[in-house]
Amino acid sequence: MELLTLRPVLALADVPLDMRLRITVSARSGCWLGSPLDRYGYARYKGGNLHRALWLACVGPIDPGLVLDHREDWGCFSRACANPAHLNPCTNAENVLRGISFSAINARKTHCGTCGAPFSDANTYRHKGRRDCRSCIRSRVRSYKERQRAALVKPLLAAAA
Repeated sequence: MELLTLRPVLALADVPLDMRLRITVSARSGCWLGSPLDRYGYARYKGGNLHRALWLACVGPIDPGLVLDHREDWGCFSRACANPAHLNPCTNAENVLRGISFSAINARKTHCGTCGAPFSDANTYRHKGRRDCRSCIRSRVRSYKERQRAALVKPLLAAAA
């Protein structure tokens, strides 16, 4: 669920001069690329992130519990971008799940990668933040029990011979 769908429209001239001097506009994407960058690729400004400082100065406060998301689906692929039209306040969980991390990729999966069964309430086992397909669990347990039985039978056959 998106908390804010309206994108703020700002001209670069509306940005305070000390911030504006750190920004170069990408003609291709419309991104306002700031500098200098930290090791994660975010533009820095007075000990914080430029995109947050610019949002606070030009758009307004960010509600408690929300972070600013660089929206790739809106055409912004750069962490250095400070254009408020490319940012959206959202919860941290929503921001992470929109991304490309392992947890985001796995959360978007609708079917088991091994057997193809759908992840439904009836067919999904959840434990400690993970999920597993019940069909695959049954298959693994069956295979384990067969190996255990075979390991028990082998010594009995050897003793009888």
